[in-house]
Amino acid sequence: MTTRAVERNTNMNLVEDRIPESRMMFEGMKSCMSRLKRLEEENKELAKFVHRERRKIDMIDYLKMRYPVVPMDFSSVADFLRDIQQKHLECVFAGNIADGVCLLVGDFLDANMVSGLPICAFSHKVGVFFVYNKQVWSECSVSILNDLFDLISNRFLGAYGRWEQKRSEYILETEDVKKQKMEFMKRILGTYLSDEVKYKKFRSFLFEKLKQNVKSIIEYEFV
Repeated sequence: MTTRAVERNTNMNLVEDRIPESRMMFEGMKSCMSRLKRLEEENKELAKFVHRERRKIDMIDYLKMRYPVVPMDFSSVADFLRDIQQKHLECVFAGNIADGVCLLVGDFLDANMVSGLPICAFSHKVGVFFVYNKQVWSECSVSILNDLFDLISNRFLGAYGRWEQKRSEYILETEDVKKQKMEFMKRILGTYLSDEVKYKKFRSFLFEKLKQNVKSIIEYEFV
């Protein structure tokens, strides 16, 4: 069939179509208007949702809003990290000082997670920490965390000295005892690790322990 024949047949079909009555046309228009109105309302709600989801907020502002009051300041955390037990020392003996410090700090974090911690980290800001001091949240410098590690490490040295004095088998210093004591002391002092490696391991542990997944907080696009 030629194009012209198709057009002729189409025009004939249109001519033969029944023209709807006024009432039917009115009802049809009402139905279209109702659908259009519903679509417009849905688009408005969607626009509101997108706007809310993409609203940007500074991390400090979020912390002020989410955790306005914390039971303790970060500056007082070191006071709670004195209970170095045998399990912490044995962790150092089996590994290194960074392992023992991480275990001690991990025990503290687990014990205080529910009541609220004065330090936070977020998955989208790798290696960045925020601390709470004097009712104010602020970004924590790397040096502060390094100093905390050094302080705890020094306490391990004192704890090891007390532990060694209580070991009856160490009273008689045989050659084997001397070697073992020397090995333990090297691990306590962190001889096998550079300062940077110890610090980095400690900060990495803290970040993995504390990080919050921002994808679970859908109201904001964090900056």
